[in-house]
Amino acid sequence: MHLACIRLLLIQKNSSIFGSLQEQAVIDFDAIEKHADIFKDIDVGFCALGTTRGKAGKEGFYKVDHDYVLNTAKVARAQGVKEFILVTSMGSNENSWFLYPRTKGEVERDVAALEFDKFLIVRPGMLEGPREEHRFGESLAKIFVKPLKMLSNSIAISTADVAKAMVVGACSSELKGKVIWENATLLEKKDSFDSLGK
Repeated sequence: MHLACIRLLLIQKNSSIFGSLQEQAVIDFDAIEKHADIFKDIDVGFCALGTTRGKAGKEGFYKVDHDYVLNTAKVARAQGVKEFILVTSMGSNENSWFLYPRTKGEVERDVAALEFDKFLIVRPGMLEGPREEHRFGESLAKIFVKPLKMLSNSIAISTADVAKAMVVGACSSELKGKVIWENATLLEKKDSFDSLGK
């Protein structure tokens, strides 16, 4: 059984104060349908669920990053959630030979098939921010990424800035259907966060 604690943020779009209700729930993702009630009366679903192959193994990685995400989206859709915002990754590609980008591309495709009114796919570059576990490969990559960030805004982004851009996307009435925001767009959109609710 795989359990996780998720936080639900209800965004009241017509209010100047959003995020007025937060609730935590412990979810069994192997039986997500048993938790369907927590998705009732939610305008927007946010999903940043994921693991690593090193932590979960090949099958475990696919189960978490594809199956759990898709099943959560299905339950949310069935409960009337109209908009879904999903964090995947830069380089997502369902036709890739490599497991990571292929899995991310497949979950994008499969969630898109659920036809949410708005389906925003967020594809950040390397994520910067505090982590509970230390990943040697990522630590090494960050050394090389620092100078590259001065040349391009498609390389890395903080987890806080990803979250800000997601909320901006959720509050945008202009977005319809499937929309993809790559790293550069996320960095641009996060600047609008502070003006929300004013």
